[in-house]
Amino acid sequence: FSSDDQSIREALISCLNRRGIDHQDLAQASVSILNCSHDFTSLIAQLESTSPDVRAALFHNPDLLRFASDPLLLSLLKKTLILDREFEHLLTGIRRQCLLLAVRDTMNIPDAEPWNSFLCSLATHCFLNEYVYSMTDFEKQALDKLKGETLDRIDKSCDSFSRYVILLGCFIPLGMLGRNDELLALTSNLSSPELDELITNHIREPETERKFLTALISVGVADNTVSKTVQSQYEENPYPRWTSLYKTRPRPAKEVITELFPTISESNLSLSNAPDILIAGCGTGRHAIYTTTRFDQSTVVAIDISRIRLAYAARKARELDVSNISFIQSDILNLTPDKGNFDIIECVGVLHHMEDPVHGWKILKNLLKPGGFMKIGLYSQLARLHIAAARTFIEENNFLSTPDGIRACRQAIFDLPVNSPLKKLTTCGDFYSLSTTRDLIFHVQEHLFTIPEISTIIENLELEFLGFELDDKRVLQEDNDGILCDPATMSLEDWHELELEHPDTFINMYRFWVRNK
Repeated sequence: FSSDDQSIREALISCLNRRGIDHQDLAQASVSILNCSHDFTSLIAQLESTSPDVRAALFHNPDLLRFASDPLLLSLLKKTLILDREFEHLLTGIRRQCLLLAVRDTMNIPDAEPWNSFLCSLATHCFLNEYVYSMTDFEKQALDKLKGETLDRIDKSCDSFSRYVILLGCFIPLGMLGRNDELLALTSNLSSPELDELITNHIREPETERKFLTALISVGVADNTVSKTVQSQYEENPYPRWTSLYKTRPRPAKEVITELFPTISESNLSLSNAPDILIAGCGTGRHAIYTTTRFDQSTVVAIDISRIRLAYAARKARELDVSNISFIQSDILNLTPDKGNFDIIECVGVLHHMEDPVHGWKILKNLLKPGGFMKIGLYSQLARLHIAAARTFIEENNFLSTPDGIRACRQAIFDLPVNSPLKKLTTCGDFYSLSTTRDLIFHVQEHLFTIPEISTIIENLELEFLGFELDDKRVLQEDNDGILCDPATMSLEDWHELELEHPDTFINMYRFWVRNK
């Protein structure tokens, strides 16, 4: 947007407060509107002043108060990841200055209520991005001091004390304090909706996930060395955290498939009206829950190697009133045909993290009914050249896959010259949270594919290629000869030629459907 627009603002706020919408898809538009209505450059300049007095005076700047009180900003912080370097720079600076004022016991920010609302929203946002924002050594020392002082006063239920708790939540999950009962009592005594919501995110929801952990069913134990290494990564960084998704009208499986691939007629489909679906590698459940609501009368089994991710998925399914899904811990390598046959299998972003992706794919194929459908997601070698460069950069600079290592790596990439190929990472949504950054450029196991390689695998597995699902179809609008591309009639050879001309076509991954012959 080139200017602020009140009607668009109201529409964005309305959508951010509504269920059944993927709020993340609203983030870029919301940031654009906020950019038009606030002078970030001026605020950042004041935050970076060499004068402590100038920095401290920021909280008396009416422009900052107007920014911190912006209802669109407050909704955005609580519901999405903000994929914008300048915005992150501003929020990191505000957070830092609040911390320094707090440990100097000069946290006399005026207009307490607006600032409490802002800090609650910021603490929720930092929890969502898993505290990916950079921290100086001086901030770490100040945080240790604030933590100690807060724990000493934790039994004092007063407004000023709650401000310190909220500020701590901007730097660490409040559950790390180990004083959950006192923090829950604090919210009851203060009757603050914003603080109560924050405590829910930081304490109540993780406690719910721990309860789901004890009830999870396991089918076999991961004993493959690579599987165990990948499992360990996802236990440390449950990927990804998410807050919302589109809730579609469930439709018959045949209708969904024929809409995706118009050349297939329903009369040629053997799909059940009540399909059995396997989500092989469901992560934190977003994909599985969406699929459950996409196919009418479906019964979904969702497996994953990480129990912690499954517990998150189970909590989200309960929140969204999704009951026709079973979450089971298992490694794809432990699945055998006697575990059941499926009408549809979806395995997106999983096989390329296995020791032998083709072997894993073959196991899944053996679980698919004759005439059944399979959705696969694999990384593109051509689209991920910048990821390969990032891995080299990480190795050369000895960045570790720890929270501090990931933060330091991100900051180093932000600081690179504009013309560096690695700057492309800063336009990727996965670069804006801790677990997604680790998954993006620090993953312990990763295979890359080309379309010709995929074509060979499909042929060897005796599967029929149906077509790709694209996030952005603009690349199909017109080829170099001025002819519109029709995805329904494109072969894998056609897609390969298209990707050679447009290397970013599958920058997220290849997502395609095949049918069992």
